[in-house]
Amino acid sequence: MPSGGAVSRTEVLAALSLAIDLGRGQPMDHMLRSAAMGTGLAERLGLGESDRGTVFYTGLVMWIGCHADSHEYARWFGDDIAMRHDSYFVDWSGVPAEAAGSEIPVATRVAHRSASRPRGTQC
Repeated sequence: MPSGGAVSRTEVLAALSLAIDLGRGQPMDHMLRSAAMGTGLAERLGLGESDRGTVFYTGLVMWIGCHADSHEYARWFGDDIAMRHDSYFVDWSGVPAEAAGSEIPVATRVAHRSASRPRGTQC
């Protein structure tokens, strides 16, 4: 904790990410783990400290507001939290490799996906 008893930005965002996990029916610490894994990947890709920090903080807060569609999910699926929870455990390993674009280098796929995603569609 920072001196003087102040709460750090990381602590606030980590607490917020825990609340988001609960609101989306995800396992506790889901976004904290995602942030840590993303940061590890960023390091393996050779990104600098500033970019790794961006990856970390983005991982913590990327789902903020994404439970705003819960009323629609509830209308479509009944229990929105249960549906989101259950979707976390879907085994995606059966997806054909060619459908995932495995023949294209990971960095190229990430860059293409980032460039092609319309703004405001992170949910």
